[in-house]
Amino acid sequence: MIKKEYTWRVSQLFICQLSAILLYASWLGGPFRGVWDRLDNAVFYFLNGSLQDGRSWQFFWAVANNRFFDLVPAMCMLGVFFHFLFAGNIEGVQRRVAVGIFMVVYSGLTTVALSEIFCSIDRLSPTLVLEHSIRLSELFPDIPLKDASSVSFPGDHATILFLFAAFMWYYGGIQYGLAGLLLSVVFSLPRLVGGGHWMTDDVVGGGFIFLTAVGWALFTPLHGVTVNFLENGLGRIRERFQRWRQN
Repeated sequence: MIKKEYTWRVSQLFICQLSAILLYASWLGGPFRGVWDRLDNAVFYFLNGSLQDGRSWQFFWAVANNRFFDLVPAMCMLGVFFHFLFAGNIEGVQRRVAVGIFMVVYSGLTTVALSEIFCSIDRLSPTLVLEHSIRLSELFPDIPLKDASSVSFPGDHATILFLFAAFMWYYGGIQYGLAGLLLSVVFSLPRLVGGGHWMTDDVVGGGFIFLTAVGWALFTPLHGVTVNFLENGLGRIRERFQRWRQN
């Protein structure tokens, strides 16, 4: 069931924003930065090191890091959303379409804005920093792929995926949330295995954007007011279209 909420939930918003700030601050400096760096190195060498296991395994991840492969998670997310769109009663389709528009526009705008304003850090990806990294672009020079970046922070690809999971959980319930979460984890892996991103690009950078965006969307009147506005607008468009067909 889609929730209609138009009130501020200050405590939840405060927890989300404080968690985002503390997470980001722990990575920027202080005693926890060393822990994050060790985790980054360990995760990269574990995932990237698996590319030593064979040509077929290497080819799979090379294809998964091709830009065209991004269509696969996009189509999977569309599949989950369309199931959500038509699984409920027909009367609610118009509102669920409004929810979809809000999800897409809000996720895109907040990810870009927060990345530019708060997370604009020039950071080389692990394949450009760590020794003994396996470069898929060198193994498969004929496949255009991303296995390195001079601005890897934050992991905007993973952020979009996890925002989708959060919104689907909120609007569609646990089954859609778990489906979105599974997609998020699976399709965040190619950039980590290939070395286009560090783990903290997704966990810290993406986590900061995720917590901030979710807090201000779902624990303020923003989502309720916006979805209601879009639903009413779609209703007016449908009425005008019906009148046009009758004339």
